[in-house]
Amino acid sequence: MHVQTPQGFRLQEYLETVNDLTEEEIKNVHDLISIYYLRGKDVHLFDGEKSNFKITTAVDVEIARSFLLDDD
Repeated sequence: MHVQTPQGFRLQEYLETVNDLTEEEIKNVHDLISIYYLRGKDVHLFDGEKSNFKITTAVDVEIARSFLLDDD
């Protein structure tokens, strides 16, 4: 599985969950889904798209170019 953004959530539930985290838990949180797993909250998955990716490095730019220039 891969995590894609955006991740969706109910705002009030998210705020209550975040405000309940300990300092130690906050240090281990890397994204929204981590908070929900820490608290045993329901997480729902759905099919994503493999070509949906974040461009953050020069290699990512080259991958994006290959999608744009693909003649298929």
